[in-house]
Amino acid sequence: MQNHKVVAILFLGGVMGALAYACGPEFYQLLFDRGQSLKAPINIDFAAEVQRQNAKALTFKYSPDLAEAPYSPPDAPAPPTPQEQAERAGLNQGLVAQLKAARQAKTGEAALIAGKDLPAAIRLYVAGAVEFNRTDAALGCGDDDSEEEEDASADKPKVKPPCDRTQQTTMLRNAAQFFKQVLELPAKDQSSRSVWAAFMLGRTWARLGEDQAAAQSFQQTRRLAREGMPDPLGLALSSLGEEARLLLNQQKLPAALALYNEQAARGSESGLGSLRQISRELLRLPQSELKQRLAEPAILNLLVNYALGFSDDITVSRRMPEDRPKTEREAGSPYQNLLAAVDIRLAAKHPQADRLAALAYDLGRFSQAEQLSQGSKTPMAHWVRAKLALRQGKIAQAASHYAVAAKAFPQVDGMPTDSAKRLQGEQAVLTLSRGEYLNALTQLYSVAGHYWLDVAYLAERVVTVEELKAFVDAKVPEPPLPSLEQIGKGVYARPDAGAIWPAVSPAAQLRDLLARRLMRAGRYDEALTYFHADGDKRFFDPDIREHAKAYADARRAADRAWSRVGKAEALFAAATLARREGISLFGYELAPDSFVSGGDYEEPSLPVEKSPYLGKEELKRVKATAPKVEERYHYRYLAVDLALQAADTLPTRSQAYAAVLCRASGWMVDRDQEFAWKIYQRYVKHGPRVAWAARFGRQCVDPDFSGASRHVWREHWRAGKRWIKQHKVFAGGAGLLGMAGVATGVWLFIRRKRRSSVPVPPTASQI
Repeated sequence: MQNHKVVAILFLGGVMGALAYACGPEFYQLLFDRGQSLKAPINIDFAAEVQRQNAKALTFKYSPDLAEAPYSPPDAPAPPTPQEQAERAGLNQGLVAQLKAARQAKTGEAALIAGKDLPAAIRLYVAGAVEFNRTDAALGCGDDDSEEEEDASADKPKVKPPCDRTQQTTMLRNAAQFFKQVLELPAKDQSSRSVWAAFMLGRTWARLGEDQAAAQSFQQTRRLAREGMPDPLGLALSSLGEEARLLLNQQKLPAALALYNEQAARGSESGLGSLRQISRELLRLPQSELKQRLAEPAILNLLVNYALGFSDDITVSRRMPEDRPKTEREAGSPYQNLLAAVDIRLAAKHPQADRLAALAYDLGRFSQAEQLSQGSKTPMAHWVRAKLALRQGKIAQAASHYAVAAKAFPQVDGMPTDSAKRLQGEQAVLTLSRGEYLNALTQLYSVAGHYWLDVAYLAERVVTVEELKAFVDAKVPEPPLPSLEQIGKGVYARPDAGAIWPAVSPAAQLRDLLARRLMRAGRYDEALTYFHADGDKRFFDPDIREHAKAYADARRAADRAWSRVGKAEALFAAATLARREGISLFGYELAPDSFVSGGDYEEPSLPVEKSPYLGKEELKRVKATAPKVEERYHYRYLAVDLALQAADTLPTRSQAYAAVLCRASGWMVDRDQEFAWKIYQRYVKHGPRVAWAARFGRQCVDPDFSGASRHVWREHWRAGKRWIKQHKVFAGGAGLLGMAGVATGVWLFIRRKRRSSVPVPPTASQI
C-alpha cells in the first residue's frame, strides 16, 4: 500500500495531488458534475502554448536551467549542489581542496594564490567570481540581504555599510579582467570555463551599466554553447533572460519578449516567471495606455495567452462564467479591460481571435465569443463554438465541433498539451451522455493519465465485464515492469510519463481493475491473466497473483470437500485471504472501497444527479454493477460471509466453531458493531465455553480443525447411542437381523470353500 503513495510523492508531486484529492476528488474528474465540466471556462497550458508558438526558433537545444539538488532522505548527508558538482568535475581531491580555498579567498589575487595548482581557466574564473561577489558581501552594493541579518550574540543588529560606488566599480572591472583572461586562453585551455566566463562577463558589464557590452557577452555565451563548449549550469539559457532584462530596462518590450519567449519555450521556469510578471504589470495599466500597447502583436499575444493560462494570478477565478462575482463580470476587472481595449472588428481577423473568443466566453460575454469564433477555423474556435452550442441545447452540433477540435488540436513535441487532454475529456463526457459507452471509454482512456477517476468509473460501473474484457484485450496490452530507482534505503517504481496522481500506470491499472471485476464475478482463472506481474511495486500487493490463485484454490477445495470440516477449513482459508488481501483481490477502484487511494480516502457518491447528460440506461448499468453490500470495504462482508458459511458446517461445540466466529466478529467490530454483536450472540447461544471468550472479537486463536474432525466422529457415536436408546425394539430387531445376516454370510463362505477343496475325478480323455 505504501509503494503507491511513495511513487506519487517522489515523482509526481503527489503530495499536492493527494491534498487536492482529499479536499475534492472532482479536481481530476469531469463526470462528477458533467454540466459544469462541459460549460466550464477554457484554460490553456501557458508554457506549452509558448513552446508551440516558438517551436520553429528552437533549432538548437541549450542545456537546461540549473537543476535543484537531487532528493536525499532526511537522515542522509546533503549531496553537493549541481554547481559544486560541475566545478569539481575532473579534479582530484587535492585540487578540490584548493578550489574550496580559492572560493573562500578575500580577493581575486588571493584566490589565484590559493588555487595555484588549478587549471588556468578555473583559477582565473574563480578569481573573477570572488571579485564579483565581494562587491555585494563587502560593500553592500548588491541585493544580498545576508548583511542585514541580526547577530544573535550582539546587542545591536549589524549595520550595513554604505555602498562605495567607486570601489565597487574597481572590483567589477577587476572581475571583468579575470573573465576576459579566461576567454583569451587557447581554445582547449579555456573550454571548461568559457561559457561561464562569457556569462559572468555579461553580468559584470550589466552591473557597470555598459548594456551594449553586456548584450554582446550574453550573445557570446550562447554562441560558445552552440559551438560545443561545456555548459553544465545552463548559462546559455539563462543568458536569454539576462539580455532580455537589459532590453526591458531600455523600454524595448517587444524585443525583450522575443528573448523571454525563447527562454520560456526552451523550458526555463525563470523565463515563464518573467512573462507572467510582465503580463501582470501590463494588465494593471489604465485602459487607454493598455490599448496603445495592444497595437503590438507580441503584447496582445502574450496577454491573451496569459489570461487563459494564469487567471488566478490577478484574482480572477476559473468558475462558471455566470457564477463569477459581479465585479469580475463588469467593466473594470483586468480581463474585461483587456477585451474592451481590443478592437473586435480587427480582432476577428487576428491570429489570436480564437483565444480572444475563449476569453470572452470565460467572462460570460457569449455574443462576443460567438462573433470572434465565427471568423476562425482553428481547433480552439471549434471548442468555443461547441460550448456555445451546448448552452443552446444543440447537442449534435456541439458533438460535431468537439470532433473537429479534438482531431486537430495542436501538440507540443508530439505530445498532447493539458488543454488538448481537457478537450478530449469533454468530448468523452458528451459521447457518454449519448449512450455511446465504449466510444466514451476509448476517448477517455487516451487521456487516462489525467482523468483516471473518470476512466475507472466507466470501466467499473458502466460497461459490462465482457465489454471491458474485449476492450482491454484489443487496446491495453500488459505493460512492462516499471524502472526502479534507489532513493536512500528504499527502492521505488517510476510512474508512467505524464501520469498525474491518482494515475500511476493507466494500462496496468485498467488491467488490474478488470481482474478485480472478474474475481468478484467468480471467474478466477481469467482474472489471473490481468493482474499485474509479480514484483510490480506500483501496486499495494506485489504478490497478487499468488494470493488470487490461493483464494481460487480455497474456493474450489470447499466445493470439492467430502467432509464437513474439510469444507469449513477451505472456506475459512478463503475468508482469511478475502479479509487480508481483499482490497487487491476484490476492491472497487472508486466507491465503496477506494482502491485508487489505498482505501485512505472515502469516495464521494457516484454521479447520479438528474442531468441531461446522464441517461437512464447508464444509471441502470451503475445499479447492476453495485456490490451486494454497499458499504466501505465491502470485501470485509464477503470475508465474514465465508467465515459464517464455514461455521455452518462445523460442530457447534467445537473450538473451531468458536474460533471462526471470533475472527468473523473481529473483522466487523471496528466497521459494523451491530453485525459483530450478532455474531457474538450466535456464539453465546451455540458455541462452547472457551478461555478467551472475554476478549471475543479482539483476541482470537486459530481454529483447531483437527479437533473439529474428532468432534464430528464423537457426535456420530453419541447420535447412534441416543437412537438405540430411544428405539430399543427396532434396534434389537435390527441387531438380530444383522447377526443372522452375518451368520448366513459366514456359512455360505465356508460351504464354497469346502466345495473348492474336493478333488475332481479325471475324464476319459485325460486317462
